[in-house]
Amino acid sequence: MGLRNKQLYHDKNLFFITSTSQDWLHLFIIGNSMQVLADNLNFYSKKYEVSILGYVFMPNHIHLIAHFPTSIHRIDFIRDFKSYTSKKILQEIEKYQPQQLEVLCFQRYKQNYKV
Repeated sequence: MGLRNKQLYHDKNLFFITSTSQDWLHLFIIGNSMQVLADNLNFYSKKYEVSILGYVFMPNHIHLIAHFPTSIHRIDFIRDFKSYTSKKILQEIEKYQPQQLEVLCFQRYKQNYKV
């Protein structure tokens, strides 16, 4: 679904962000992954002074509506949030459903898994 007047929101540094798990697998319901998402969203929104206006956590993707004080923070926020959160969720998968690791195997440079 398209967003009408999206330039209006972009000018105000207000963004709708979606992030999905690898191959849309239901990884966010494994162990305490939802709590990991919530804790990391809280931490990084404070670190980058981002106002989270709304969010939805689904089993395989998340949606955020966020206001950024500057557009520079947007890239840093998304990079750091996704990077650290994926590492923590991978720990949850290793602990509660290690058989899922086979599906997530991804060899590239120093990266072994893709969440």
